[in-house]
Amino acid sequence: MGRFNISLKFLLPPTERQEEVLDQAAARWERIIIKDVPSITGTIPSAFEGFPPSVNGTLDDIVIEVALAPIDGPGGVLGQAGPNFVRTSDFLPISGVMYFDVEDLEFLETLDLFEDVIVHEMGHVLGIGTLWNTVDFGFDRTLMLGGETTPYFAGHCILERRRRDRRASHRKSVRTWNGIRALARVHSEQRTYDRVFKLGRKPIEQDYGRIYERPGLRCGQCWGAVRSAKRNTGRGFEHS
Repeated sequence: MGRFNISLKFLLPPTERQEEVLDQAAARWERIIIKDVPSITGTIPSAFEGFPPSVNGTLDDIVIEVALAPIDGPGGVLGQAGPNFVRTSDFLPISGVMYFDVEDLEFLETLDLFEDVIVHEMGHVLGIGTLWNTVDFGFDRTLMLGGETTPYFAGHCILERRRRDRRASHRKSVRTWNGIRALARVHSEQRTYDRVFKLGRKPIEQDYGRIYERPGLRCGQCWGAVRSAKRNTGRGFEHS
């Protein structure tokens, strides 16, 4: 056990800039995730038909298949991103997919949004928003409450942190300049929590290996390519 590791597997040769942005996004998430998970050993099929396995050996800790290719031109479908295989012990992803239209990525670059979008979508591959509520897949976890209209993340640690921040933000005894700056920072952090943890959506069931034949989803309709536990025929993995 050590640090959390994200491996990227490019199915098509990326440009130097694309590879740089993907690598930076992975490094950022590796810094954010402070708990390691056990490595696994085995063969994990690719999410794309006709491609070799995404893993054939030991994996530490997740592999993301990246496909950057034309889809429907700029302004149409941005792409898809989400988990593919999950661990049977905790229903955390061990493989996932990021599939984007290269022409849309070029447009995002001109808007200075390319890096932000990649970080956001990689979060969905890691389970943020896609694996919060997994009861329908046979694993008892409910981390998103509020319904479809006002969803919010209900993890214990973040709720406790937000409660502490609210208490701190309402302390009327803060009078010094340093205290005012600290208070402003607390409100800023709270707004950040609200933005990040209200983005989740319930996972969408997707058949294994059918990504090319599934209609594209626009950005925001992120999918979780996780098979229902009722139909699971070896899609989960235990660590070695």
